[in-house]
Amino acid sequence: MTLKLSLNPQAQLNGYISMMRNMFLTSSIAIGIFGFSNNFQEFKYFMRLISVSILVYSCIYGIKSARDYKDFINFLEKHNTIEEPYIYQIPQFRQWVTMSYVYVGILSVIILTIVFRLF
Repeated sequence: MTLKLSLNPQAQLNGYISMMRNMFLTSSIAIGIFGFSNNFQEFKYFMRLISVSILVYSCIYGIKSARDYKDFINFLEKHNTIEEPYIYQIPQFRQWVTMSYVYVGILSVIILTIVFRLF
């Protein structure tokens, strides 16, 4: 017995936006930890290392979610199984992926700046 699921592009988009929000939140926490690390005397560099690690995790999380959503969009285009209004929204769906990659690029610049500043 196989389970048949219906494709709901709006539900997928909502899930993807939630993943983007998680990426924004984890990177914000990392930047906050980096700023707060100056209050630690003996653990200053350890806290900065934790901060950079969280930023790297946020980048990986963003790339993974963008690739998964891109695969879903490609699946929709390949099988042509979506209803009429969603067909015209596929270019907008792709823009969400691009926005994630832009944010990951910004995070990468922040990570490189921190790393070069520390060493």
